Amino acid sequence: MPQPGAPELVVIQVRVHAEQREAFDEWLRRYNGTVERTEGHIDYDLTRATPGFEEDWVLVHRFVDRATAASWAGSSAHRDLMDSVRPLVAGDVDVHLYTSDPRRRGVVSALFTTQVDPEREGEFLEWSTRVAEAQAAFEGFVSYQVEPPIEGVQPDWVAILSYDTDAHMRAWLSSRERSVLLKDGASFDERARVHIVRNELDAWFNAPGGEAGSTPAWKRNMLVLLVLYPVVFLTAWFVQDPLLVGNGLPFWLALFVANIISVAALGWVLVPLADRLFGWWLYPTGRTRRLVTAIGLVFVVALYLASLVLTRWISTWPWP
Repeated sequence: MPQPGAPELVVIQVRVHAEQREAFDEWLRRYNGTVERTEGHIDYDLTRATPGFEEDWVLVHRFVDRATAASWAGSSAHRDLMDSVRPLVAGDVDVHLYTSDPRRRGVVSALFTTQVDPEREGEFLEWSTRVAEAQAAFEGFVSYQVEPPIEGVQPDWVAILSYDTDAHMRAWLSSRERSVLLKDGASFDERARVHIVRNELDAWFNAPGGEAGSTPAWKRNMLVLLVLYPVVFLTAWFVQDPLLVGNGLPFWLALFVANIISVAALGWVLVPLADRLFGWWLYPTGRTRRLVTAIGLVFVVALYLASLVLTRWISTWPWP
């Protein structure tokens, strides 16, 4: 089960009319600008529609916990923004809350939303238990999480099913067992939707201290470069050239050995260390997160310059 206080997502999924793209972009700026000023908000991601592959736009806002996420999703400001976007999209505006679950990291997940008659919720839960038992028997099953409706925020029941690979997920989705269960449960469902998420659901979750998820790719790339350059330089200067090539090893093989050393140092020591040391920059929270991001950016660039100065100085050393 998700841990108390785990990061919570407010996920908005819409299908935008082609002729309303500019208006939708303006709506996005207004929505993001408003929610960023909300207490408890962390950051957000946007997955744009890809014609012919994924027709929906998915906007994901991260909050520190379920209470703050539900407070925003149920606020008058959120309702007004949802009302203003409806003329720009086809069909419904799906708004759901999801809670982080460490078991879903790096797996394939399917998100199911189902609208159920309140008088039949007991029957629906009994049917859902049968579904859970059946899909857990399939190879590659990881987890199954069911979230009830939230009054004024989320009218649907939401289920998140995870398997370790896309093939295992597809095996269940196309199985005869599932077809039988869907026929049994068809009477519950007034409006059901399925969304497959391949290895990106975890990336939606972002928590201080690395509890669950990721941070913007450009930050991680900057940190990797920060530790990669000195490691590559020092390995080449002290190991590859004098000890390997200098003792007759072919350059191509010496380079391969040097890369093994560099990758091992990065993956097992330096990148995890950088993640801990720069956690304040990778996972800023609160209203000062933009300031923290800017300060961290300047600090990392300064470290780049210091690294260049140091390696230039080392490169002047004469070898015996």
